[in-house]
Amino acid sequence: MGNGRGGSGPGTNPRGNPPSPGAPGSPGGGGGGKGGGQGKTSPGGVTNPQGQGGQGEGGGSSNPEPPKVFPQTIRRKAKEDYPEDSKSDEGFLADAQPVNPRFFELDPEDPGKNSTNCTRCSAAYEMRRQGYEVTAGDRTKDKDDMSLSSIVNKWETKDGNNPGYTPVKPQREWLLHLEDHEDEINEIQDEDGIAIFIEDLHQNHWETGRINFETRVRNIIRVRTDGNEEGARGFMRVDWDGKDVGHIFNWEIRNGEIQWIESQSQYDGWDKGDGWMDDVDFSSPWNAVIRTDNLTPRKRLFDDGWVYNRRDVEVNAPSYAEFNDELNRRFPPGDTRRAPFRAGWQRARTNQDPAGVSYAAPPGSDDFLVESFKKLQEAYADGLRWTVRPN
Repeated sequence: MGNGRGGSGPGTNPRGNPPSPGAPGSPGGGGGGKGGGQGKTSPGGVTNPQGQGGQGEGGGSSNPEPPKVFPQTIRRKAKEDYPEDSKSDEGFLADAQPVNPRFFELDPEDPGKNSTNCTRCSAAYEMRRQGYEVTAGDRTKDKDDMSLSSIVNKWETKDGNNPGYTPVKPQREWLLHLEDHEDEINEIQDEDGIAIFIEDLHQNHWETGRINFETRVRNIIRVRTDGNEEGARGFMRVDWDGKDVGHIFNWEIRNGEIQWIESQSQYDGWDKGDGWMDDVDFSSPWNAVIRTDNLTPRKRLFDDGWVYNRRDVEVNAPSYAEFNDELNRRFPPGDTRRAPFRAGWQRARTNQDPAGVSYAAPPGSDDFLVESFKKLQEAYADGLRWTVRPN
């Protein structure tokens, strides 16, 4: 979950920007050869100015293709790597699972950088639904870029403008105003009775707020999607009740119904359900709905480190389900080699330096302990090798 009310601020991508654009194109078929007719344009796109085009054979164009520009520099998903039905549960999972694979990793110097990056995760998920092979960047503790303005300025409409968002404006009847009940409170003689009365008021107003908040959100989405248009997608941004933090996640219309999608913390699921509404601060002015399937990502998503192109090793790595099957095939429950094998899988599938993990025995260890640590190191190496499998 990310901070709720922060401002904006550009950052660098700790995992690298997208590949530099452009590479020379392959040579086209040439127009050299026999005959003295008018110059012709070869399939490679080069006009023969000497009028030697005729019925030429062979030859070639040495002109490179023009450099790619954003968004052509974004890696596209290969259809064969994903379920045919993108709107199936498997299709949703295939796009949610790769978004934030380092969620459970804790950096001692910045413990929350992989778990407070919900803005990055929701953006990466939307881009994946648009066909891009991307994953989320982390959010280091020095970044304060979680505001609605920071979110929408990463996208543009077909006219090149910033998209808008629709606040879920709190209504007065959703919230408790004790001044409205002053006469009733004054009639109660003891403090315990007043406390119980106020607690009941809070509960009643919470139930009213919860029902009306959900109704309001669903109405906004219905209006913004022209009556729950199939395949329409967007962001849901909320503040949590009693906390100075909020969250942003995705929604999509499937079979006429709103699916709430959580990609920040998922390994083997994606369905967020409706329970999140129980924890929303209904009084917050920053609860908002944004439609995204009709938007184009801007380059600043990469420049600010919110998303990055997945590398081959990340794309080709075994899924969580495949990993669990292999883990259980190799090691029984309780086997100490399970953890290092998992570490090898995690290290390789997230394209991290394998040397960052070591299972060396402490100095002065006896032979038994040395041998035990050697087996752990071997399991780690096995996890690396198994994960970096051929394409």
